[in-house]
Amino acid sequence: TSHWYFDLPAFSVALKKFAEENPHIPPFAKQKLLSMIEEGLIERPISRDMTWGIPIDPIFGEEFVNKVLYVWFENVLGYISTVKFIAEEQGKPELFDEFWLNKNTKTVFCIGKDNIIFHALIFPALLLATGDPYPLPYAVATTNFIQFKEGPFSKSKGIGIWCDEATATLPADYWRYYLSNNRAELKDSYFDWDEFASNINVDLNDVTGNFIHRTLTFIGQHFQSKIPERGNLTEE
Repeated sequence: TSHWYFDLPAFSVALKKFAEENPHIPPFAKQKLLSMIEEGLIERPISRDMTWGIPIDPIFGEEFVNKVLYVWFENVLGYISTVKFIAEEQGKPELFDEFWLNKNTKTVFCIGKDNIIFHALIFPALLLATGDPYPLPYAVATTNFIQFKEGPFSKSKGIGIWCDEATATLPADYWRYYLSNNRAELKDSYFDWDEFASNINVDLNDVTGNFIHRTLTFIGQHFQSKIPERGNLTEE
């Protein structure tokens, strides 16, 4: 069978420069990117032998009937096409250029570590391949995996906590605090109910709650319950 390939290696130098000079890519993600580039990027197939998906024969010819675009090739381009669709739907096609061809546009991608290659290699390469002045990703906020105490989350095995069950069991703010406090930035982390309870009861309710209570009480007693204007700051 024949397939179409994207020449990812052609952008190795530009991608290395992007990874090295971007201060908003976490160290572990940057290391992974540079390692892949140093090992040598390979051409990526952009077509699949399937009938479900975006057909490519209207683009590449009848010999490619029953072939579709590889999902991760066209998926990340959705960031582009969605803005174009919205701009045209609103009758303001110029909004597309104002957003995507604006050098001041900053795009931030919050992803899991398994998506690093797609958002920090393939997507920037696709933008570069157009030859148009698309801004490369400003930040790639990459998170490792949070696994359950008994092993990886698995819907089929019934291991894990699902969002609808989580918010039905405990307030959403508890989960927001816990996940923010235990974000797996450097390595995979593990969810533990005892740790969760300690985070909420001790860190959030006791420590943070007490700090906020004392601050509000102090403002009430000394500043008529109004936040005072900030005074002049010194280096001391």
